[in-house]
Amino acid sequence: MAGTGARPFQTAFTSGYWSPALRGRVDLEGYAYALAEASNVIVRRTGGVSRRAGTEFCGFARQAALHTERLIPFQYSRDPRQSYMIEAGERFLRFYWGQDRGLIQVNAVSHPVYFPNEEPGVGLDDLTASGTYTGSGPAIYKVVIAAAGTPDTFDWYRNGDLQAEDVLITGAAQELADGISIVFGETTGHEAGEWWEFYAGAPYEVATPYEESDCADLRVIQRADTVYLFHSEYMPRKLTRHDHTDWRMEAVDFINPSWLGRTSGLRWKLYSTTSYVTPTKPQKSYEMDYKFDEGAGARLLGEGVYAGEIAWCTYRGNRPWFLGPAWYNNPPKEIQNLNGSYHHVAWMVEGTFYAPSAGKYRFALNCGWGGDLFVDDKNIVSWFNDPHDMFNPNAGTAQTNYETHSGEIDLSAGPHTIRVRTYNNDGNGPVGVAAAWKKPGDLTYSVIPASAFVEQSDSSGVTPAAYRLLELAETVTLPTTAEQMDAATTEGVGVAVARRGIWDDRIWFHSLAGAPVAPFTADRCAVPLPDGTKFGLVLEGWLHVVEAGNYQFAIDSNDASDFVLHKGDVSTPTASLAWYGEHGCASQGAIYNAAGLEQHATGAVALEAGWYQWRARLVSGGWGYGLAWAWQTPGSSEWVPVPRQQLAPKIDGFPACGCLFQGRMWLGGCVDRPLTVYGSRSGQIEDFTQGANAGDSIELTVDSNAQDLVQALVPGKDLYILTSAAEYRLTGGEEGITPRKFKIEQQSAIGAERVEPVRVENSTIFVARGGRRILEWIYSMQYDALSGEDISELAADLFEDGIAQIVYQPSAVVSYGADPVGILWVRTAAGAVRALTHDRKNKTFAWAPVDFGGVVESLAVLPGVAGGFDLWLCLKRAGQKRTIEALDVGRAVDGSVVFADTHELSLPHLAGTLVRARWGASADAIVGTRIVQLDAQGEAEVSGLEETPPAYLEAGKEVEWYFTTMPVEVQLGQGTSQGIPKRWTRVAVYLRETAGGVDLAARERTDRAQRLTAAPAAGQPFTPYTGVKECKLLGWSEEAQLRISGSEPLPVTVLGIRGEVELGMG
Repeated sequence: MAGTGARPFQTAFTSGYWSPALRGRVDLEGYAYALAEASNVIVRRTGGVSRRAGTEFCGFARQAALHTERLIPFQYSRDPRQSYMIEAGERFLRFYWGQDRGLIQVNAVSHPVYFPNEEPGVGLDDLTASGTYTGSGPAIYKVVIAAAGTPDTFDWYRNGDLQAEDVLITGAAQELADGISIVFGETTGHEAGEWWEFYAGAPYEVATPYEESDCADLRVIQRADTVYLFHSEYMPRKLTRHDHTDWRMEAVDFINPSWLGRTSGLRWKLYSTTSYVTPTKPQKSYEMDYKFDEGAGARLLGEGVYAGEIAWCTYRGNRPWFLGPAWYNNPPKEIQNLNGSYHHVAWMVEGTFYAPSAGKYRFALNCGWGGDLFVDDKNIVSWFNDPHDMFNPNAGTAQTNYETHSGEIDLSAGPHTIRVRTYNNDGNGPVGVAAAWKKPGDLTYSVIPASAFVEQSDSSGVTPAAYRLLELAETVTLPTTAEQMDAATTEGVGVAVARRGIWDDRIWFHSLAGAPVAPFTADRCAVPLPDGTKFGLVLEGWLHVVEAGNYQFAIDSNDASDFVLHKGDVSTPTASLAWYGEHGCASQGAIYNAAGLEQHATGAVALEAGWYQWRARLVSGGWGYGLAWAWQTPGSSEWVPVPRQQLAPKIDGFPACGCLFQGRMWLGGCVDRPLTVYGSRSGQIEDFTQGANAGDSIELTVDSNAQDLVQALVPGKDLYILTSAAEYRLTGGEEGITPRKFKIEQQSAIGAERVEPVRVENSTIFVARGGRRILEWIYSMQYDALSGEDISELAADLFEDGIAQIVYQPSAVVSYGADPVGILWVRTAAGAVRALTHDRKNKTFAWAPVDFGGVVESLAVLPGVAGGFDLWLCLKRAGQKRTIEALDVGRAVDGSVVFADTHELSLPHLAGTLVRARWGASADAIVGTRIVQLDAQGEAEVSGLEETPPAYLEAGKEVEWYFTTMPVEVQLGQGTSQGIPKRWTRVAVYLRETAGGVDLAARERTDRAQRLTAAPAAGQPFTPYTGVKECKLLGWSEEAQLRISGSEPLPVTVLGIRGEVELGMG
């Protein structure tokens, strides 16, 4: 079959993987540099192909066998010591440190949780634990009273295993193990079967409200030490790092966010002043002004939204005596501890209140020092005098105190402005204030209620669910009737509000820790109190019933509780439940379960689709307090918590995406206002107060024919708005984007999916509508606008199951000896991974499939120790638990663990599988590799090594790599050579720093592969080779495709291929 010949030369692989549909497109630019197949290789920016690096095993995911999880990077700077990878799962966060990739643990000992044998109060809850944990891995300790005697005895367990039994209680410190000691307060008086549980060395965690399905859809904005979290169905939250093991999550207290129907109408400011700048005792309002003039010596100490009544005092002895002890805790945290301290302070609250009707109003003021009160900028009350006690019971009644310092004004119904100011000038006496009013028709003064300072909701009347925590007098007994329940939860004598706020969760909490029991999870109370505190809790809000039908409601609680569902009148309920008196939960345990709920259920209740109001109440006698509220929906017999999305309904929905741009926080994606974008005040990213000034908040709506949804906001040269149907550019004037100067221009009509886009140099890369194409949005001179280029088109088959995530790894070093390169990583909906080498300067846009041996559930990028950026992944291998791993150029196998001075392997995350081990003096001086079978515990001994254990032993899942060239095209006089039999008679492969075994074969004849590199002599290190390796006669085929492959855990780079091809002519 002899015939003509040709000498093909593939000088680079810069086109990367191409879809099978393009195998015959020899006419396309880039065909000569493309690959027909590829796996576990990365195209270098200069055109070569390298075997990818392996991954380091960082740890098991917390819910390793049950739930998917999300990785969220925290990057304070490029320093890995200031970087963390956050693992987000079902209602929790955990943290891996960027410096060592280790899971952050807390070696302190937790407070023991007491579990009585029978009913609350039996036995003694007197155990304390202390010490610094010295063990390895987290440990759960359980101490159980074995027998009552003189003294009593106990057994103790570690991680469920009995360690000692019948230990005598001494009353002194008794060491258990690992540096942990316990002390019993009493040596006798315990009951057999009582037990305590505490932990040590546990991973550091932060609780969240997010369920498993919510985590993937979270959007994140980071500013310094604070990460803002957004989801369309949750109030925005922020996570702040205070220390390595001190992270705190809270709802963001945005100022005047217009996407909510009800927002606080007040904000407060606290100033530090100097007496030599301001008058010591102001006698006029203009003298009072100096106390708040930052240009005249006043220094702003803090500011924020003010929630609650304007009635508080920093000193218990001088609090408003008739209001009860709760008022002491009402001021903002910045001034709670100014109890006669060294501060010269001035405090102001200002904003909007709502007059319920027109008429004459009297306003009154009382304060510890001087103060004044303004309504609609009119000075109603001024009280400038020596220090004076607030509402001193010896100086007269509350009402006479009010009347002494009051004023009158005519008001219309509706909103009005208010400003209240007070100060402490020399550090003596209390700082405090109380503002009251007498409305038209009132006979007495009352503190202006918090509800008056809340903006009115829209016509639907729907507001978020709210809670009020009530502190009860010690004489209050647990209610046994509805009337007693009303008295115990109504503000008045013996009942005062200790705290109030938005309840943004399901109604399920308990003050004791414990393992979750379906259908609930082990959440903690959002308003924790120490055991022994008598309190009442009132929760009320709206319930959105989506489907009409028969529902059942149930409650379970510790101590007195009730529930009512109604249409506006609580006295005529649609459904109600009550369980009064003193009791533990019906499930007879610390965690509620379906059996307990069944005992206190309503039976079937017919509900229409629409809105209902609800109220749930709990009065606790002070031990193990908790409450659970669940329902059964039409057609279901399963008790489940009422979904928080239906308990705390939203007006416009919550922001689902955002970014920082030009000193503002920009938010969008509210489902009920899908094309509206909100910008904060300039330099004050949590303040969304609108106005006409350049620095005020901005609210704008994209003009579109359809109700598209804002999918992403991307900062670049301008602010880019990506919606489900089109892409826009938002620009401003010389001062940037302002309320009066902005311009929205549509740039393209592609449409984006809800997959977070990434910025790559001066372009934006996003997933196009439909979820199977990746667009790079960059300026086009042809159209004089931003235009989308499909960068996935040539490898379209890689994305047929949809795209779930894209992340960009700048300065990536993912193979031995490679220069840093930018790589776009793509995770498909099926958990497959694709890598795009993206280097516009060198015109390298090369895709390559990557196989990590399992389903990848999340990707993230974080600064690495080597100076570049590392790719992290959460993945689930078949038959194994879910793991967290990081791609590491120093590792050659996946899920790798490195051992020193041993022959023994321990890889529990790969138990029962074959792994590849390699060893030597170091990672750069490998002398041998071997396949090893792990036992069911993930352990094995590497046999055949020298008697002296190696200094470096690495083991993990083998990485098999390969790539295949495109069909050879030889231009003939008669046309193309496609379909004509061919064979390579000689092949030369250009290698660079290659130590691993490289096999070369014709694609159709892999059984005749030829080894290009040889192993070194026994005991000698593998030495990287740079040069040309040749082989001959690879066999006949129609395409003459070459397959280059290998599996040894050693570096490989192929720079190019040349050779001679013979064409068969007959």
